[in-house]
Amino acid sequence: GGLNLTALSESMAELSAKVEQRLAEHSKEVEQQAEDLCESLDNMAGQEDDLLKKIPELKDYRVFTI
Repeated sequence: GGLNLTALSESMAELSAKVEQRLAEHSKEVEQQAEDLCESLDNMAGQEDDLLKKIPELKDYRVFTI
């Protein structure tokens, strides 16, 4: 049997489409995780501000400068 270039080409096209779809799905997941992380950091910065209002002596030990 010889090499079937048409079948190989179709197989590569299918593989390429699957990889592209998985990358798109993964990209959406990573983007959502990044948004969640930013929101979490904003919340933590707010908590730090609240803590500094209660304990002003900690002003020299700030972690977040958002």
